[in-house]
Amino acid sequence: MTTPLERFRAERDASPVHGRSPDGNVEVSRDATGRIGVSIREGAFRELTHRQLTAEVRGALTAAVGDYSRIADRLFHRWGGEW
Repeated sequence: MTTPLERFRAERDASPVHGRSPDGNVEVSRDATGRIGVSIREGAFRELTHRQLTAEVRGALTAAVGDYSRIADRLFHRWGGEW
């Protein structure tokens, strides 16, 4: 039998995560297997400066971390959150 904490961790780790940069040039995702993907809009390397592209990557990563935190908070409350 698994504990609520183990079920929380399993469900959290299997949840897909997604983040998009503020201007939509970069997307970051993690699938249910834990594989991380980064997608950069076609033409972004050519059109954006180094600083702009860096800010877009940072924004997408920040959004993905926010998505992960929201998922973890929701699951924490679902599984009782008192281990």
